[in-house]
Formats: sequence, structure tokens, C-alpha cells
Amino acid sequence: PRAAHAQENTTLDINAFHRVVPKDKATEIIFGTKANNEVHIQSLDGTPVGANNSDKIKVYEKNGRYYVLSEDNNKIAFPTRSNLLFQNYNQLKDIDFQDAVDTSKVEELSYLFDGCTQLEKISLASFNTDNLRNVDYLFQDCSALKSVDLYGFDVTSVTNMTGMFQGCSSLRTLDLTGFTTNRLEHAINMFRDCQNLRTIFATDGFRTDNVTVTNATSMFAGCT
Repeated sequence: PRAAHAQENTTLDINAFHRVVPKDKATEIIFGTKANNEVHIQSLDGTPVGANNSDKIKVYEKNGRYYVLSEDNNKIAFPTRSNLLFQNYNQLKDIDFQDAVDTSKVEELSYLFDGCTQLEKISLASFNTDNLRNVDYLFQDCSALKSVDLYGFDVTSVTNMTGMFQGCSSLRTLDLTGFTTNRLEHAINMFRDCQNLRTIFATDGFRTDNVTVTNATSMFAGCT
């Protein structure tokens, strides 16, 4: 019971996060521990954003840079449904997870970065996605995105990739060699309007056996 309570108290509250981190002002978001970021937050007051009003996770702001820090120096757990977490953060240019987040319980990441039109690079290499099921519209309309690191991003149990990269018009190369998609069923608009995309690297682990023609509609539409 104590372990379960501790896990609950170190889970991020998405609604609280949205109240504290303005979508039109945040240019950089850094996840980490307080111990490792003391030098950056000196004299700043933090605002709690933990589940159930827990103060074990706090946000500190400095000149448009938002530090999301674990006060007890444990990892910050993302909730089972982490949909929309960064949706429409249209000033966000960089986000650093610093291997400081625990995504092992996450099942849904739909629309996670949807509308992050200034984001140029992102790495999800530190994410544990063993329980992930849904990544539809994950990077939709990230029109400035040029680099995506998905090394180690496990999609073995994912069934829905609808619109996953739709509108990523600055992408030229995608490395999906780590993708094993035996359970994939939905791929509509997956790469739609990626007009500058030239190369996708994949292995025979990227399978579409369970994807019907209907569920692959416009998968590469606009990929000129």
C-alpha cells in the first residue's frame, strides 16, 4: 500500500500542468529532479502539479523556461492516459525529458504534441512504452519538426497510428527501424502532408498484416 501511495503521489496531474504552464508562453520545458536543477531555480517558488494535489512535483518558471521537477528526486510518472499533454503549445521550441519521466503505465499518447508548430526536435528514446496502445495524431501539425528520435520506442502493442506524423512538413527522414507493428490496425493519414519526407527507414518488423485498405486511407497523401 505504501508503494502504491508513493507512485500515486509522484504522478503528473495533466490539468494542473496546463493551468501552470501556459500554452502561449512556454518556449522550453525541462523535466528532471530538483537536486539536479537547483542552480536554475534559485529563489524561485514552485507550483505543485502532482496528482491529488501532491506537492512532490512542482513547476518553476524562468523567462519562458518551465522546469517540471520531482521534489523527492524520484522519476515523474505520466498517467495511463497522457493524451493532449503538450497539445497546442505553439511557442514550444524544445522539451527535455532528461530520462526523468516514468511512462511505464502509459497506454495512450494521442495528440501528445499535436499543434506544437515551433518544435524542431524531440527525443522519446527514454520512454518506456511496454503498455502503449494508441499514438494517433502523436506529432500532428508539428510543421517545424526536423528530427525525431524514436530509438527504443516500443510499439509492439500499438493498434492505432492514425495521423501519427500528419502535417510534419519539415521532416525529411524518419528512422522507424525499431518499430514492430504486429498489432497495428489503423494507419489512416499516418504520413499525410509530409511533403518534404524523402526517406523512411524500416525493417520487416514494420508489418501491416492487420491493416485493411480502408484503415490505410491517405496514408501517404501529399508526400510529394
